Amino acid sequence: MNFIKKNFLLILIFLSVGFLLFFNLSKGGLTGDDAIYSTRAIGPIDFMFADGQPTTLQLFDKMPWWGKFSNHDHPPLMIWWQHFFLIFGDKIFLAKLSSVILGLASIFVLYLFIKKNRNKKTALLSVFLLILNPFFIWFAKVNYLEIGVIFFSVLTLYYFGEFLKNKKNWLFFGLSLGFLLLTKYTALYILPVLFFYLLFWKKDYFKEKKLYLSFLIVLAIISPVIIFNLMMYKTLGHFDLQWAGLLKQKSPWHLNRNLSKDYLKNINDIWNILGNATSFIYISLFLLALMWEIKQFFQKKDDFLEKISLLSVLSLLFFFIFLVPPELRFLSLFTPFLALILGIFLS
Repeated sequence: MNFIKKNFLLILIFLSVGFLLFFNLSKGGLTGDDAIYSTRAIGPIDFMFADGQPTTLQLFDKMPWWGKFSNHDHPPLMIWWQHFFLIFGDKIFLAKLSSVILGLASIFVLYLFIKKNRNKKTALLSVFLLILNPFFIWFAKVNYLEIGVIFFSVLTLYYFGEFLKNKKNWLFFGLSLGFLLLTKYTALYILPVLFFYLLFWKKDYFKEKKLYLSFLIVLAIISPVIIFNLMMYKTLGHFDLQWAGLLKQKSPWHLNRNLSKDYLKNINDIWNILGNATSFIYISLFLLALMWEIKQFFQKKDDFLEKISLLSVLSLLFFFIFLVPPELRFLSLFTPFLALILGIFLS
């Protein structure tokens, strides 16, 4: 009873989000990539229902020894994660349960992250603002890879903060960052965030050997994707779909990922997508909070939470204005940072 009294609001938030995530979870079936990833995860095997996007299963008469190390288009972690649930049956509920669990875990880790680096009030307000966001709830109920990127992003920043407080946490930082980079290539936005935070406020850590031990752990975790791409290049003369497209390599894939050079249009697309998927009131409040956050950024006070959240938003903006087309699913990566910055501002 004492625990319930102390954590009544947090329990109420989790009951609320639990209802939102599990309500009608099996209804509506699977659509688009949601269906493709779920089908792959049954095997697990890399397969597409598209002639213009052949996979390793179709490119080779006999599957090479490295063929299952990754997928032709994305790193493999989320497929492996979903496969664990589909072992118990190829049901829609089980397929979506893998995403729901990561959604709930994202809320809990975000709460711990903010509570440890600010206070309980700000943490409660931020996670409440996150579950008010239909964009987040939606992506926690479908099997797109983005919910994995959201969870491991928050977990990586949490352990990055713990590593800065105590170098003994280098292993957990390395593990969380490695798993993040094994979810989807858009997770690469996190690397400039970590680099520039260390460069501006913890420059002495570049001399710390445990930082490099963390990155050795990262390399070990993402080694299946590295081996897969090296063998693809050796065998076929190009990397996987995403890297082949980025590097303009000749490949059998026909997927338009061209980014508009009209950068003002990209900014406008981000505004419209986030506004429509969240609400223009929510996004307008966030912009107000962001301007306040930028003002705080240039003050000498070393507030880890404020600075790391702002760097994360700026890195995401840079990625989706200059490097990656700002598509609906990609922009779901903003959701935890919208709630975090808005929570800090309102509290």
